[in-house]
Amino acid sequence: MRISKILQNLIVISLGILFTISLFYLTLEFGNILHLLLKPLTPTPYYLTLPPNIQEIGLICLCIIIIIIILGFIIKNVTISSIGSFILFLPTFAHFLGGMFLLVGIQVLQVILFPLNSSEYDLLSFGSIIKLPYIIIEYFYNDNIKLTSFSMNKELFITYFSYGIILIGLVIFSYGVIAWLQGVLKKKDIFDFSIYKYSRHPQYLGYLLWSYGIYLLTLIPKSLPRGGILFEYTFVWYLSALIIISVALYEEVLMNDKFPEKYAEYRKKVSFLIPMPKIFKSIFTMPMRLVFKKDLPENRKEILFLLVFYGLLIIFISFLLNPFLIININ
Repeated sequence: MRISKILQNLIVISLGILFTISLFYLTLEFGNILHLLLKPLTPTPYYLTLPPNIQEIGLICLCIIIIIIILGFIIKNVTISSIGSFILFLPTFAHFLGGMFLLVGIQVLQVILFPLNSSEYDLLSFGSIIKLPYIIIEYFYNDNIKLTSFSMNKELFITYFSYGIILIGLVIFSYGVIAWLQGVLKKKDIFDFSIYKYSRHPQYLGYLLWSYGIYLLTLIPKSLPRGGILFEYTFVWYLSALIIISVALYEEVLMNDKFPEKYAEYRKKVSFLIPMPKIFKSIFTMPMRLVFKKDLPENRKEILFLLVFYGLLIIFISFLLNPFLIININ
């Protein structure tokens, strides 16, 4: 019996790791396929031969993405909303692939961002507070710092730092997938073991860290091949992140409806995404208590309230601190 249990755990762990590796590989392969398909549409230099109706094309694409996200919430299919959120993140990912792996064809996906690219309002830089780790490194890092027997310049340090966040995200995601598979095999109603003892949504946490690491890489000064346009991706990442968080909250609403007592108890014990002291949990849930007299949202209206509240709060704080958050990404 013990050997059988060990074998089952080994199979589950292997499947979880294989799933994560396969997903990561498919993501890169997806970028390569898009590159091959879109390469003929990517002229040289890219920014000098844009069609005159690029804003209209981008607006149509952006509206379709928004419709996909909203549709997922309306029909109670959070997978659709998650896909919409990832599509919104695609221009950032396209920049990463274009700069790191020379898959320049997917730069056509930047068309999604053109409606937000306004020199008057600078919409794409909204929420610049989220680049604070990069700002801190930019300000305090000394190029003469030596790690072991060699020194590392600032740009290389930020690159390694970003890849470190990406790796941590992938590890957490893998761990979450393994625990999820174990829960499915055990036919548990609520997964409250393994990594789920520390985070109610480890897969979403892993994705957010992975995507944030990629976002940080787009801030590193470098030129794209073939004259690709360099956008600010701040607003795109944090809007995508807010949507993923809303998806996670909506999943909790569905779970709470299905297992009201069990899931309510689980929510009290385990943090939403990142383990944190009760004092910080109390601060983050304060808006809900002030408006709805409860700690956590229980329907779509309350989730929308949190999405708008924290979205505007990030923009407001970023506006106040904007003089300190300006960096040169060109």
